[in-house]
Amino acid sequence: MRFSFILSLFFFSSKIFGQQESLYFLPKELNEISGLIHLNDSLFLAINDSGNKPIIYAFQPSGKILKKVKLCNAPNIDWEDLSFDANSQTVFVGDFGNNANRRTQLSIYFFALNDFFTLDSLQPKRITFTYALQKSFPPESHEMDFDMEAMAFKNDSLFLFSKCSFKHCSGLSHVYVLPIKEGHEQLVPKTTLHFPHKDYLHNGITSATFVGDTLYLLTYKEIKRYLYQAGKFLPIGNLVSSGIGQKEAICVGEQYYFISEEKNKLFGGPNLYFVPKRKDDFK
Repeated sequence: MRFSFILSLFFFSSKIFGQQESLYFLPKELNEISGLIHLNDSLFLAINDSGNKPIIYAFQPSGKILKKVKLCNAPNIDWEDLSFDANSQTVFVGDFGNNANRRTQLSIYFFALNDFFTLDSLQPKRITFTYALQKSFPPESHEMDFDMEAMAFKNDSLFLFSKCSFKHCSGLSHVYVLPIKEGHEQLVPKTTLHFPHKDYLHNGITSATFVGDTLYLLTYKEIKRYLYQAGKFLPIGNLVSSGIGQKEAICVGEQYYFISEEKNKLFGGPNLYFVPKRKDDFK
């Protein structure tokens, strides 16, 4: 038994988000974890990003992988986020990573959760999309606003949030709303979130999730919270991290925020944090 696996059987305490958290070491199969779904506090689904196999993993915080399912005809060009519709029990996989802003077509795959637990491989349904405003592939550096790593399900639609470029962080995140139906869509922003500083670590959106009308956006340094009402996003406070890590995915339970970090040569990983909600977070 390798030492790294032994470590994954235990959790450690940390205070990256300013309070006592549980830190779990994940197995190397999730080195590039980029999307996360919380089914319950002891069962999660996850994906890895570009260059990895098109596989969905079910795992426990201990690091034990319970099941792996391959998506057929769904290449992992750059899988970046997972989302879940609890009512229809549908899982969504966002293949829309676009760091270089060169991709001319992006995809979202979706399938029934029951199929995941009963099959070893499955054929998902597919949505493809392009950005109506992108004319060059890639555009000039100051126009590189067509990367995407974050997706959240709400009201029978998928909300997509752009990630500002490391080369030119605009301090903006464009919000797209995508209907859930097979076929092709050409997207234009429904609205744009404006952040106070052009800071990539605080403003590069890497994952998103809705809980009721509350939206949670993850960056490398914080969790941004918004109240979504009448088509508008109203900021309701951020939870700031005192540490730096490659935080790539978030999901939210009744008591905890769940944050995953992919492996980084400088900061370690892959990790899973259980971050207790503060008293004023219970809304």
